[in-house]
Amino acid sequence: MSIGPEIDAFMIDECDQWNNAAYYEAIANYVHSKGKLLFVNPGTHNIEARTCTYADKISTEMSWYQFINSPQHASLIEAYPQKFIGVTKDWMYTINFVYCPPRSASGDRPAYSSPLPLDRAIWETKTAWNGGVFSMAATPNEYGYLPTWWEQYVAAIR
Repeated sequence: MSIGPEIDAFMIDECDQWNNAAYYEAIANYVHSKGKLLFVNPGTHNIEARTCTYADKISTEMSWYQFINSPQHASLIEAYPQKFIGVTKDWMYTINFVYCPPRSASGDRPAYSSPLPLDRAIWETKTAWNGGVFSMAATPNEYGYLPTWWEQYVAAIR
C-alpha cells in the first residue's frame, strides 16, 4: 500500500476489536511507520482497553451516550482524554437505537425532535465533550449538508 503526503489518517469501520486485535495492531504499526494516524470504529460503546493502545482515535459512533454513562469506561476516558470520537444523527432514533440519549426531555436535555434542532445538537455535543468524547459531530442528515443553524451551533459550542 502506498501512503502519500496527502493522506493524514486511515479509518477502519466495523473494526472487530475482540477477535482480530493482532490484525489491527499490524495495520496500525504500518500506518504509524509512515507517520500517519489510525482511527477505528468498533461499532459499539464497549471499547476494549487493548484497542486504545494501537488506535489514535476510537469512534463510539452513535452510542457515545452509553459510552460516557458506563462506569466501566471511566478509567479509559481518564487514561485517554483525547482518544474517543462520537456522532449523533436523526436516524439513530428512527431505528430505535437504544444507546442514544432518551427521547424525552430531562433536566437540561431537550426532547427528541426531527430534524435535529440546534438546542439538541448543542446539548449533545457539550454533553459528549463533558463526558470524555473528544470530538463530536452533530448533524441532522446523512448527506453532508450543513443545517441552516450551523453558524449558531459553531458559535454556541466554542
